[in-house]
Amino acid sequence: MRELNLGCFALALKKEHKMGLGATHTVSLLEAREEARNSRKLLREKINPLQKRQKTVIQEKIERDSQKTFAECAHQYGEVFI
Repeated sequence: MRELNLGCFALALKKEHKMGLGATHTVSLLEAREEARNSRKLLREKINPLQKRQKTVIQEKIERDSQKTFAECAHQYGEVFI
């Protein structure tokens, strides 16, 4: 097993995973290094950074969707099913 590289991480006894940090034209090298540093910190705390990011995305989606009005939901339903 390898140690965390930029965008790569491995938890003990688990498969190595690659985690994208963003497109090169939208994320600077400095930002990517900072994100990789934060991921390494999470790994030291036995937290899987990929799972943490996925949970955050899901929570944000739930929060955003819970603020929709009935009219917005009906309009979205009509676009998908009609």
